Amino acid sequence: MKHIISAILILASGLLFSQKITELGLFVGKGNYNGELNPTNQFSNESGSLAIGGVFRYNLNPRYALKGSVLLTEIKGNDEIADLVFGQMRKASFESNLLEISGQIEFNFMEYEIGEQSRGFSPFIFVGLSAFRYNPTTIQDEEFIRSSSDEDNTWALALPFGIGVKVNLLKRLGLSAEWGFRKTGKDNLDGLPNTNLERLLYENGKDYDNDWYSLIGVSLNYRLTKKNSCPSNF
Repeated sequence: MKHIISAILILASGLLFSQKITELGLFVGKGNYNGELNPTNQFSNESGSLAIGGVFRYNLNPRYALKGSVLLTEIKGNDEIADLVFGQMRKASFESNLLEISGQIEFNFMEYEIGEQSRGFSPFIFVGLSAFRYNPTTIQDEEFIRSSSDEDNTWALALPFGIGVKVNLLKRLGLSAEWGFRKTGKDNLDGLPNTNLERLLYENGKDYDNDWYSLIGVSLNYRLTKKNSCPSNF
């Protein structure tokens, strides 16, 4: 028992007194929507557009990091580009600005640290929690069935998860690329009602099929924390 307590104390003291490295980054990429108006396409220009934002990363150690981000993008969908016969009859489309505030934990498969040549590359995975704001404008049969000016912005929660890779560029610069999905638990990102009173004979949408959105892109990261000048065995 004494050995277990000693090991826990040594591990805790190492985490407490080891130098934590912070980074600040700029994210640029693309947003994407998947739902009734775009079931499968991931990279179509008709399902999303430019995503941009800021990233702050707090590296607990070379393996684990906490990341916070604020991202802005646009998601959209259109039955004209979806490969569905029913969609061609439904004739619906939407677009919506989307603001995401997210906190995530990252796990590096290899030890990674900006500025260290021996730790200059690693693939990683991440998971976390996001709050996002959306407000779609939706058209069906050339008529507005929801306008962004009609209702207040809607906030919801999502579960983000995904994969990526990190690589060093210069002494205090690194580059990370990631592709992450957001499980929303919402079926109204597109503003499309599941029942259209003018089309009661048809299923306008699926109330059991929640919408998703995803973000893919790269971030240029600057190391804020200076390298520790103390010897490694201090």
